[in-house]
Amino acid sequence: MWRSVSSSEQGQKQERRPASGGVKESSFWLSQIFMLAATVLGVFLAAQEGLNQAIAFDDLTSRQNNYYLRSSLASELQSNIAQAREYAEFVQRSSDNTIKQYPLQLDLFVWESMRYSPATLETPSEFISEIQRFYREANDIRQKIERRVYGSEFGGQELLKVTERMEKDVMPKLRANIEGLKKSLADKGVVLD
Repeated sequence: MWRSVSSSEQGQKQERRPASGGVKESSFWLSQIFMLAATVLGVFLAAQEGLNQAIAFDDLTSRQNNYYLRSSLASELQSNIAQAREYAEFVQRSSDNTIKQYPLQLDLFVWESMRYSPATLETPSEFISEIQRFYREANDIRQKIERRVYGSEFGGQELLKVTERMEKDVMPKLRANIEGLKKSLADKGVVLD
């Protein structure tokens, strides 16, 4: 009944026994916790960097849109100032009947399109209010000349005052603002047409 155990059988029995420690060892669990923490931290840092890049991209896109909007507005305004000046000079040397045949017509495509652009509200309010004032005053003077409330000489002089204010005060500031915006974009590597 008693049988002797050979050394090979003893080795097999020893092999069958689980090694001491393994999954139960605290070093295994500690390494798993560190790996989990590193994964969570890595995902968080990657998401944070992605968010920062998205914000930077959105800021550059917004600045670029503002640059094009303000440039278009400045071009249209410059053209309208020139038209108002020509009209004022024309009015001063024309008869009342001729004035009604050739009314002042300003180009307002960009100005009216700005209502639908989110970049409009990012345009400094001083420019928006000054341009709005110019259009309102120019239209008011034109109407008063056509209705003969203002004489053609006086009305022409009033319109010239309005255009001079825009040329000397508003346009240089607007151009400087556009150039500042262009420089800030160029510093970030954005190429503008």
